[in-house]
Amino acid sequence: PYGYPPQQAPAAPFGYSPPPPNGAAGHYACGAAPGGKRSEIKPEDANKWVSLSRTIEQLEKKNVEVTVEDATAKLNTAESRAQAEKTKLRVLEERLAKASKGKQKVEEDKWYVGKHIRNNKLVGDKQKTERKEEAMAEYEKAAGEVNAQQLKLDGLRSQAAAAKAALSQARSEVETLHKAREERAMLVLKLFKGQNTPASDAKEDALEAELDSYAPKLAEVKMNKQTHASAAMELDMAVKSIDKATAMTQQAFGRANADLFLAPGPTNGPLGAANDIQKRRLLQDAGNVYMMAVQNLARAKMQVPDLPKVSDATIHQPRPFGDLIFDNLISDLIVRKKIKESLAQMKKTQEEAKEAQAWLNSQVASKIDPELHRMEHTHAEKAKELEAYRASLLAAAATI
Repeated sequence: PYGYPPQQAPAAPFGYSPPPPNGAAGHYACGAAPGGKRSEIKPEDANKWVSLSRTIEQLEKKNVEVTVEDATAKLNTAESRAQAEKTKLRVLEERLAKASKGKQKVEEDKWYVGKHIRNNKLVGDKQKTERKEEAMAEYEKAAGEVNAQQLKLDGLRSQAAAAKAALSQARSEVETLHKAREERAMLVLKLFKGQNTPASDAKEDALEAELDSYAPKLAEVKMNKQTHASAAMELDMAVKSIDKATAMTQQAFGRANADLFLAPGPTNGPLGAANDIQKRRLLQDAGNVYMMAVQNLARAKMQVPDLPKVSDATIHQPRPFGDLIFDNLISDLIVRKKIKESLAQMKKTQEEAKEAQAWLNSQVASKIDPELHRMEHTHAEKAKELEAYRASLLAAAATI
């Protein structure tokens, strides 16, 4: 619908053939399906749409959004390499400074002890000359390495500068693309949004009404998906909490067994008292965690009332271990019995939670997700159909 030569608009889709633009004296380009409402679009609006569409097409062909990613990666690579080579340059410069100092020391004759003996001849003239040559060679080698490294670093800095410029250009083009898309969308919205607008005709109104009819259905399916996802999260937390509560209760059961052998009688000894304290703490913590799991199940049931296996009895079950007293052998036997009963109840609740979890996952996979995919696909296709038809009306009204 855009990018075509002047006076060569593409054929409109869906069997619609827009009429040619009005003559020089006309103010609107008008077209309509036979017997329906006529579309009236100002040429300046249509021309603006064509201009924006051409800009968008050109920038999308350049793939400017991907170019930004590539330019960013190149800039990061160049800057990283430049930083590494800069570190190497510092090491070489330190080596050059050391070589320069050694060369200066030799040249100033400070490298050996003593100067004159027999017949006024310098001691070690030959050795001094050799040392000067060695110092000079070392200095020249270090200077050459520094120069080579500096050239390498300059090259990388040039690459980084070029990458930075390319990134700036790409970002500018992406900004232009986003702005053109936004302006075109606002223009189309201004011209066509709503029934019986001057720019629309009978077919455009019908397509828009059909598309609008899908919106509440799609929103309903999305909300259903979100609700099931929230319930699934509650079930997952419940399963994990029951596992944790079960583990703590099993530890308490082990201590309850130990109570039977720790100073049985009217009162327990020090070891029995310490064991009771640990047992109490484990059962209290297990009860807290287990009731959190029950609350998770209640919330999941509230969100998805059809959730099977999670019964009212499960949701309203009393807190375990709430009336236990640990004093003597008789009460320890009662505690041990109640812990076994609680473990059995936890196992039952865990099985219910896992069955509900499996059912919920099955519902999402077999019903909700396919329905959501179908609705989204249909909505997208209807949106494309409406967009293409609007494009045909705008293209017919353009004069550029």
